[in-house]
Amino acid sequence: MSASSNNSLTTSMKTLSLPASTISKIVDDPSSITDPSSVGISASSAAYILNHGFTRGFRLVFILNAALTAAATVASVLMIKHKELTRGDEETLRKAGKQEKGTGKSSDGHDVEMDTRSPPGLEAPK
Repeated sequence: MSASSNNSLTTSMKTLSLPASTISKIVDDPSSITDPSSVGISASSAAYILNHGFTRGFRLVFILNAALTAAATVASVLMIKHKELTRGDEETLRKAGKQEKGTGKSSDGHDVEMDTRSPPGLEAPK
C-alpha cells in the first residue's frame, strides 16, 4: 500500500522537476518535508508535494481498501448459507407434550411425576 503513496509522492515531485537526490531524501524520510529548507525546496513546493503527493496517494489507498471491503462483504453474503433453525417434527412433539401434561403419563405409558413445589424463596405466604 505504501508503494502507491510513494508513487504519487514521486510523481508530484517529478512534476516540480526536483533533482533525484532531493526526491530520494523526501521518499526515504517524509518528515523532512516539514522543514522545506533542510531538503532544499521552497515552502510552496512543499505544500504542492503534500497536496498532490501524500493526499492523492492516501486517497488511492483509501479507495482501494473501501473497494476490497465491499467485495469481501458481497462475497461473505453470497457464501453464507441459510440454516433452518426449526425442526420438522416440532408440531408433533408439541402435541405430545400437551397430551403428557394433561394425562400425567409419558408417551410410553409410564406415570410422570410432576414436581409442584415452589423454588426456594418463592413459597406462597400462609
